[in-house]
Amino acid sequence: MPYLIPHIILGFYLMATLLYLLRTIYDRPALTALGLRLVFGAALAQTCFLIWHFVKIRGAWPHGYFEFFQLTSLLLAYAFIGLCFIKRFYRSGVLFLVTIVLFNALSYVQHTWASNHLEGLSLFTQQAHIAVSFLCLLFYSLAAIITILFLSSERQIKHKQISSLLAKLPALTTLETLQHKTMSLGFVFLTLVIVSGTLFSKLQTGHYFDWHQGKQHGSLFCWFYFALLFCVKSSKKMHGHRSIVYSLFGLILLVLLFFIGFI
Repeated sequence: MPYLIPHIILGFYLMATLLYLLRTIYDRPALTALGLRLVFGAALAQTCFLIWHFVKIRGAWPHGYFEFFQLTSLLLAYAFIGLCFIKRFYRSGVLFLVTIVLFNALSYVQHTWASNHLEGLSLFTQQAHIAVSFLCLLFYSLAAIITILFLSSERQIKHKQISSLLAKLPALTTLETLQHKTMSLGFVFLTLVIVSGTLFSKLQTGHYFDWHQGKQHGSLFCWFYFALLFCVKSSKKMHGHRSIVYSLFGLILLVLLFFIGFI
């Protein structure tokens, strides 16, 4: 029964991640305030659980992957809470929380693996991986379409030759905001693609990462590219045409890697 607590903690971290994501979309500070409270409560519960767990196994240091993943996510959670008191960052906060959720999910799979529920969990993980891969490609494809519309509209405005079709589009700033929000949703599903793919690899091969598997390399490369892009954009050091061009490069790369089998 006590080992249900990590699953509840994972749920709290997921809810906090969703709230921070909604904050970037709807621009409501109350969402991040509630999300931070959820993270704080989850971190306290996780601390109590780990103290109980280490007392039970009579050890003060991790004995396996389960303890390692739990401790890593807990340290990240406390680092996140501390940084929020120094500087309230909600866009970068999503990346922090996604990483916390990743390590919690890995600990969950490690514990389930040890419980010998391999066959059913493997099938569920495979189905989840396919579903989130489709959603990831969908949102990034929509973002690519919006990006092309932005560049086409910008070019026609510059040359003062606006077609009747593009004249019906919203302002460039609105298109840029819509593209950013669509890419944010795509990034969340890309993270879930990596998580589900990593878990499925563990269930099938016994290893979380296979250096000979091109799909994992391609997914991680795209994830780090978009994570870096979001960090630069959130610092307001890049916006407008330059931001759109870098986004388009990443979107084209991701779609190409997907269709040639590297994601």
